[in-house]
Amino acid sequence: MKVLFCDQNRTLRIVVEKYAKDLGIALQAVSELDVAAAAKQDFDFIFLEWPAEEKRFCEKIGDLHSRLGQTAKIVLLNNLHVPRLHQAYRCGVNDFLLKPFSLRSFKQKLGLEKASPLTDVLPLRQERVFPDSARKGGKKKILIIDDSPLMRKLIRQALSPGGHTIFTAGSGREALDVLQTEPVDLITLDLEMPGMDGYQVCRSLKENDKTRDIPVIIISTRTDAKEKQKGFQYGAVEYYEKPFQADDLRAFVEDLLQTQHKEAGYVAIVLTAPTTAHILRYLLGKRGHQVQWFTSAGQFLAAQGAAPDLIIMDMCLPDMSALGLCLKINKQESLRFVPKIVLAGKKEKERVFKVLEHGADDYIYSPFDAVELYARVKAHLRARMLHEDLLRKNSLLQTLSITDGLTGLLNRRYLDNRLKAEYARAVREGNPLGYILLDVDDFKSVNDSFGHPVGDQLLQELAHVMNRSCRVSDVIGRYGGDEFALILPNTGYKGLEVVAQRMLNTLCNYGLVVDGRKIPISISLGLAAFPESVVNHEQALVELADKALYRAKALGKKQFQSAAGSHEN
Repeated sequence: MKVLFCDQNRTLRIVVEKYAKDLGIALQAVSELDVAAAAKQDFDFIFLEWPAEEKRFCEKIGDLHSRLGQTAKIVLLNNLHVPRLHQAYRCGVNDFLLKPFSLRSFKQKLGLEKASPLTDVLPLRQERVFPDSARKGGKKKILIIDDSPLMRKLIRQALSPGGHTIFTAGSGREALDVLQTEPVDLITLDLEMPGMDGYQVCRSLKENDKTRDIPVIIISTRTDAKEKQKGFQYGAVEYYEKPFQADDLRAFVEDLLQTQHKEAGYVAIVLTAPTTAHILRYLLGKRGHQVQWFTSAGQFLAAQGAAPDLIIMDMCLPDMSALGLCLKINKQESLRFVPKIVLAGKKEKERVFKVLEHGADDYIYSPFDAVELYARVKAHLRARMLHEDLLRKNSLLQTLSITDGLTGLLNRRYLDNRLKAEYARAVREGNPLGYILLDVDDFKSVNDSFGHPVGDQLLQELAHVMNRSCRVSDVIGRYGGDEFALILPNTGYKGLEVVAQRMLNTLCNYGLVVDGRKIPISISLGLAAFPESVVNHEQALVELADKALYRAKALGKKQFQSAAGSHEN
């Protein structure tokens, strides 16, 4: 493998030469690209620094591309400037590498090591899986910047209960040195420090692509409203006055760190242009999002797996427009509520408005600004997260509304509604319908002798046993007190008697052990079946079963009774 590395920075050239030596590859490091000389050699990769003269650089790349079309050309950038990157790709550049870079990043660009999921095309996930530590919010890295040793100690004490790794720096310059080797998740910053003050540190952080997205919390003795406003203008997310309340600071930090993790999501991008797709994958990947690229609407619609949390689509796709894709997405239940952002040109305003009317949620003009992209994506992912949370809570409420709190079985309200529906179906289709009322014999004596907690435990055990004795199609619930009801579709008296006998045999040999003493369980059952018993509404079926249960109790309990006769155990 032969590599040409062109950069004005002599130190960087020396570092890369050492990388090449360790990797065993042939590398030529020069300060400036000579296209004619490069064309005479068979290089596999050419790394080029982005110069001050953009026009001249593009001409060089074009010349180089015409002579060495098969050679991979990688541009070296100090920070991610999206319009500049668009221009580089149009000139013929194949990829980019941000400075400073590690040996691993260098190997990935040479294809010597598999790239991270941030730049690979990802398979559709079946489920997002996070480590347990991340699911709980995870342990993060925090940098405390303050020239006062006492204040650094107080802030550390306030944040230490979260279990995070905490670094400290006594000056702005020291903090920037720490950040060169230790990426952190959050920074607390004093304003009044010798050398670089807090505002200068903020400016340096926001100018560096690797640190610009780190949340900064200012903690200062300055209380003037103008100072606070200035802090927010420099990019701070919150401002605390000294002395601060430790509990308030800790709560804010924990909420902020947890929100950062929760808002990472799975983003599907449906775009034709590989350049734009590559940039989006890089930008979103940096924020922890899982990204998959689809080159057409058909490919996206045919994909199997979990629904994305956000869809970014091009205005014009090879097989249909963004409007057509939105209409198809809105017909799929799993995708209907997924936020959709349309990527459009500035001259496509009328088309953008039309797409927004038919299902798109937002738009962004291309070439786009990275900060604007982050803000829009974050807002829509937060909305998606809140929508999913609302659906989960609604589902839980629905489950609770039909569930008996003690036994976990279905409750009386659900049983009544379900019986009404099953009776209507039985009448309509001419099929039998069975109904059983079950009562615990002498349950009051259990409560009186052992206490209500033991009585509750007995009902729970009884519910568990009954669940195991029923078919999947049977409906079982707590009718009230110590009574239970079973709805058995497609079951006449003969089938009901089989079920009732099985329950008698099972429960009569079962007992609840309390303090070494076995409490026997005895039950009585009343059976009713349609149409063998002629009834004109579902409640008449309940009344027949109730009368049969009453006869079973009167005849000595521990048995079942039905309109078809009596059966003792």
